[in-house]
Amino acid sequence: MSKRHIKNLGLFFAMSVVMILPQINQHAMILGVDSLFHMNRFYDTAMQLKDHNLQYFISMYGYFGSGRIVNALYGPGVAYLNGALLLIVGSWVKYQLLSDLVVSMLAAISMYYLVNRAKVAPSLQPWLVVLYMTSNGIVTWLTDQQFLGWGTAILPIGIAVIVRLLQDDKPINILEMAFSVAIMVQTHMLTAVIYVAILAVVFLIRVIQSPNRWLMVRNAILAAVFTIGLTANIWLGMLEVFGSNHILQPALFVPLDNILLLTSSTGRHLSFLLKLVFALQIGTVGFFFGKISRSNRYLTIIGTVLLLLTTPLVPWNWLFNHIHGLSTIQFPFRFLPFATAFLIVGMGLTLTQLISYFDLHKTSKWPVIRYVQFPIILMAAISVLNAADQLYVATQPWTTGDVVRSRANVTQDVSNEELKQSFSNTHPLGVSLDNVWKSTSDYVPLPSAKIPEHPYGTYAQEIAIPRRTFTRSVCEGELYIKWQQKRAGWQAVNVVKYAHTQLVLNKKTLSNNDVKLSEIGAVRVYGQAGENVLQVRYHPQWFMQWGFTVLIVSWITWLGLLIYRNYVN
Repeated sequence: MSKRHIKNLGLFFAMSVVMILPQINQHAMILGVDSLFHMNRFYDTAMQLKDHNLQYFISMYGYFGSGRIVNALYGPGVAYLNGALLLIVGSWVKYQLLSDLVVSMLAAISMYYLVNRAKVAPSLQPWLVVLYMTSNGIVTWLTDQQFLGWGTAILPIGIAVIVRLLQDDKPINILEMAFSVAIMVQTHMLTAVIYVAILAVVFLIRVIQSPNRWLMVRNAILAAVFTIGLTANIWLGMLEVFGSNHILQPALFVPLDNILLLTSSTGRHLSFLLKLVFALQIGTVGFFFGKISRSNRYLTIIGTVLLLLTTPLVPWNWLFNHIHGLSTIQFPFRFLPFATAFLIVGMGLTLTQLISYFDLHKTSKWPVIRYVQFPIILMAAISVLNAADQLYVATQPWTTGDVVRSRANVTQDVSNEELKQSFSNTHPLGVSLDNVWKSTSDYVPLPSAKIPEHPYGTYAQEIAIPRRTFTRSVCEGELYIKWQQKRAGWQAVNVVKYAHTQLVLNKKTLSNNDVKLSEIGAVRVYGQAGENVLQVRYHPQWFMQWGFTVLIVSWITWLGLLIYRNYVN
């Protein structure tokens, strides 16, 4: 690794630390809009790793040990990564700081790869990277733990594939294309879906333009096959769960309440700096369209379209109501990280072309134009300070005693001071998740396929509130639930049952006729007088074992080919 790369990586790390300094100084825990949901996911994987009780599908520790399937449908690889981080540091505050650093550094490294791949001038590269790692998509993880941040962090790796399509005579690197799609699928499915749609459009345009179109098609097919192998656990996991159950999807939101607000001072807004960057880039490319490079034109057009998709100019309410499945996007501002990455790298190409022009024409009347990196450095510095300020604001509920930043659907069972104490190092990780919880019912099974009228309320009543009636333990990947009954009779247990969840009550395997299910799949069993033990295990279909085998072989093959291509051949 060259000294320039080492120096730039050091800069990115320093900027990452500056961003989270307010949280470090306050030793604060930020409980944002999605924090509790993801904390349960990562607590579950952390305890699986700690106790050596691996269970890919049902939650045995998180979500009150309710047997919900979440991680298998929501970035399982990254869930185990976060579980490992949590296990290493041993406290929620330290984990949050570490995960913030990981996300911001992932964003920096992937964007650095992109600007290098796009051949942006070296003097501009680090500052464009800093602009990206302090943008909305990344900061939303730091301030609210929205998982979009993880997808945003690795997105530039995928955009580098699009840049290759636009710039190279041999535009498809099979290993690079397969890897870019695979890691996005393994991390954040909606990011992957949007990315693949953009990639497909650019690919079709380039196929039409290229004289080697059949070679491009062949390589794309090989990359797609490779990608399927690299993500076999995701597709087969979805087939396992959705193919045998009716699943409650995440709540759909009114889109116009979740659109990027260009003039708002709320969380979903563009900073003045990014507005300036976008306006200058779009305006410059529009004015000098014929003199701008082909790849820059494409990147700017794509970025502009994606930016428009985040605004109320698009009739999202009408589209969501008339196009089936489109509402799975949930929030139109999901397009913003894509627009940000495209337009930042586009600006880098514009300034690179400008620098090259004035280096070639030494008699320029405006020699200051050769030093365009200085305004970019200033923008990057201000952007870091702005991100740090957002972190400071996010820590205020903790420091002022309110503790929880976002209380939508959140229930707190202890005082604010007790809650703060439960997040300290002296308490087990699960204590805080028992003291404060968010009633979300995503991915629970629906026995009748009918969506409950109030699923969040039903989840609270049937899963969260009764949790202290039962004692739970985990052994060899199976969940054991104990309780006492005064007399024999039907007992509601706060655990949900999927088609392939197996229940054993007092050492007797229960059939479907022995179990009653609520509208969200919570079970009722006929217990005996005295102590009862319900054993919960999950047996997926046979193809999941083959899926994991394909997954492992594919990643080993990918790594082997990468080493061979770069270090042997």
